[in-house]
Amino acid sequence: EDAVVKSLDWLKSTQAKDGSWSGPSKTAMTGLGLLCFLGHCETAGSADYGETVLNAINFLVDKAMKNNGKLADDFKDKHWCYEHSIAVYALAESYTLCVKSFNENIPNLEQAVMDSGQFMINSQHTGGGWEYGYDENNARGGDTSIVGWHMQAIKACKFTGLDFANLTKCYKKGIDYLERMQAPNGGLGYSSPGSVTPTRASIGALCFQIWKGASHKGARKAIKFMHKELVH
Repeated sequence: EDAVVKSLDWLKSTQAKDGSWSGPSKTAMTGLGLLCFLGHCETAGSADYGETVLNAINFLVDKAMKNNGKLADDFKDKHWCYEHSIAVYALAESYTLCVKSFNENIPNLEQAVMDSGQFMINSQHTGGGWEYGYDENNARGGDTSIVGWHMQAIKACKFTGLDFANLTKCYKKGIDYLERMQAPNGGLGYSSPGSVTPTRASIGALCFQIWKGASHKGARKAIKFMHKELVH
């Protein structure tokens, strides 16, 4: 617990005045920073970190409101799908904890969550994945790395209790995609079942667990693969 508090104190001290954290992708860094505080059950009303949490939420909300729900620093960079999904994850968790659980009033947060989450759902590739730049016409159809962040963000959207269109259909297609990426040995590939790694197996295991439970056969196979590869 001491280590966690020291980390949160460091994040608090390094936050910019506009509520963001610097890095190669400021929107994503802010989402990750915010998730750290939310994971410690800190809200906009917290005594020690309330201002930090609120400023981070407002930074992401403002960006969503200015860009019709899209969340990124540079929309010309095809990697912005990572930024968007991380930021949606953080905003949805903020709504669930701050608004739904503690009834805190944060202007435009609900609208930002709805717009950004629905955009993500609507931008899913027909094959069940998500592609760089949200290119729905790309034949590749996404990869495990991108899909992992989106499946976590969609789960956070579901917990809000807000009425997202086609959320159930979306997550089921995402699970189907990850199951297709899983090799018989339990590992997961990048954009095909080949070249499996423990890292990508961990993505699959997490997504299977949060959506289907720990008993899901894909999760169990992925964990067995990781154990075999990592434990010597």
